[in-house]
Amino acid sequence: MQNTNNSHRQEWLIYAVVWMLLFLFPLLSVAVHSAFDNNAPVRWGAIMRLWTTVGGLFVVFLFHNFFLAPIWLKKHQTLKYFCFTAVLAIAFLGIQVVLNENWPMKPMVRPAADGAIEQNSLPENPDRISDAPKRKHPPLDLFLCIWGGFFLFAIGSNITTKLYLKNQDSKNRLKELEKENLTQQLESLRYQVNPHFLMNTLNNIHALVDIAPEQAKSSILELSRMMRYVLHEGANMRIPLKREVKFLQNYIALMRLRYDENVNITTDFEDISSNIVIAPLLLIPFVENAFKHGVSYQHPSYINVKLFTDNEHVTMLCANSKSKTSNTLQEPSGVGLENVNRRLSLIYGENYTLQINEGDTDFNITLTLPLETENNKIELS
Repeated sequence: MQNTNNSHRQEWLIYAVVWMLLFLFPLLSVAVHSAFDNNAPVRWGAIMRLWTTVGGLFVVFLFHNFFLAPIWLKKHQTLKYFCFTAVLAIAFLGIQVVLNENWPMKPMVRPAADGAIEQNSLPENPDRISDAPKRKHPPLDLFLCIWGGFFLFAIGSNITTKLYLKNQDSKNRLKELEKENLTQQLESLRYQVNPHFLMNTLNNIHALVDIAPEQAKSSILELSRMMRYVLHEGANMRIPLKREVKFLQNYIALMRLRYDENVNITTDFEDISSNIVIAPLLLIPFVENAFKHGVSYQHPSYINVKLFTDNEHVTMLCANSKSKTSNTLQEPSGVGLENVNRRLSLIYGENYTLQINEGDTDFNITLTLPLETENNKIELS
C-alpha cells in the first residue's frame, strides 16, 4: 500500500511538472525572444492561441487519464479503449480546425522605409481583436499532422508514465514478496533444524539418567540454557559470533558426558572479536552430524572442530571418523545438512563455500563465510 501511494504521488508530480512547463512555454519563448530583440512586440493573441491549444490538450489528458487509460490498463478492454480514443482524437482535431479558421490575429506592425509606421490593412482600432483580419490557416493535411502529433504526445506521455510506474511498482512488490518468502523459508528451515538438535540432545540425557543421575541433572540445566539461546537468538537475522561459539562449546561439553576415552574430541576456537556477527544456528548442524555419524562404540573414533577468522572470512573445519555402520549422506540426519546448505544459499548467495569430503573412514567439512560485522552486514538478496 505504501509503495502504491508513493507511485501515485510520483506520477502526479511528473504530470504537474510537464504541464506546468507546457503552459509556461509561450511566456518563456517571449522572454527569450525579447532578450535578443528589445523592440520585438509581444503578440498576446498568439500566446492566447497557444494557451487555448495547451488547455485543450490538458482536457484531453485528464479525460484520457481518468476514463480511457483505466479501460485499457485495469479492465483490459483494448477495443473499447481504441474506439473511445479515436472518437476523442476526431473531436479534438475538429475543434482545433474550427478554432484555427476563426481565430483572429492582430497584424504585424513594421516600420516603413521613410521611418513612418506602415500597417498592412490595419483596422480603425487595431487594439480590438474582434476587428482584426482572420489568419490564413496552413494546409489542412499539415495542420492535422501537427495537432495530431500533439494529441499523440498527450495520451502517449500519459500511457508511458503509467506503464513505467506500474512496472516499477510491480518490481517493488515482487521484491517485497521475495523477501517475505525468503524470511518464511528461513524460519521454516530453522524449525526443522531445532527439533533435530533437541532430539539428539534428549537422547544423550536419556542415556545418562541410569548411569550418572547427577550428570543427567546438570545436563538438563545445560540443555535449558541452550534452548533459551535457541528461542531468543534463533529468531534474529544476525547474532555475535562469540555467542554462537559459546553455544557450540556448551553442546560439545554436553556430548562429552556420553562418551568414554575411546572417543577423542578436540576443539580449537580462537578468540573471536565481539563485533563479528553470523546467522544463528548455522554451525551446529555440522557438529551434530559429526557426533551422530562419527562415533563408534566398538572402535576408536575422533571429532575435531576448529573455527578461526581472518580479515575477510570466517572458517569452520569439522572432521570426524566415519562409523562403518552408518552412511552420512543417506541417514535421516542428512536432512540437517541439507537444511543448513539451503540456509547458506538463501542468506549468503554465492558469497560462501562449503566443501564436503567423504572418504571410507573419515568425513571432512570446510565452511567459509564472508566476515560480517555489526556495521557491515550482507543484505538478503
